[in-house]
Amino acid sequence: MTNKHWSNMEFFLNDYLNYYEIVKMEDGIDHVDEFFMDWFKRKAMWSTPASYKQNITSLKKFYAYMNEKGLVSKQEYETLLQIIRDHKEIWLDVIEAYNTPDDDYF
Repeated sequence: MTNKHWSNMEFFLNDYLNYYEIVKMEDGIDHVDEFFMDWFKRKAMWSTPASYKQNITSLKKFYAYMNEKGLVSKQEYETLLQIIRDHKEIWLDVIEAYNTPDDDYF
């Protein structure tokens, strides 16, 4: 993993999964949609469609490795991939809209 992937995962695991309550890494898959729909855009000043895509890649790589090491099941990893397939375009639309003020704002 590159330094950027490590940084992305550190942010997800240590900041997000412990923000409201402590969530174990293996349960983080169940929180990915909330992370991208709401939390990340509000807490990360650098949130853009590009940073979303980069974080999605980081999550896939990290949880693939956790699956390889037996820390998450193949089914849990497949669930993550399905969540990403089902929601990625929605997440990207949400962050694009969030970063594009509408004319009524001004």
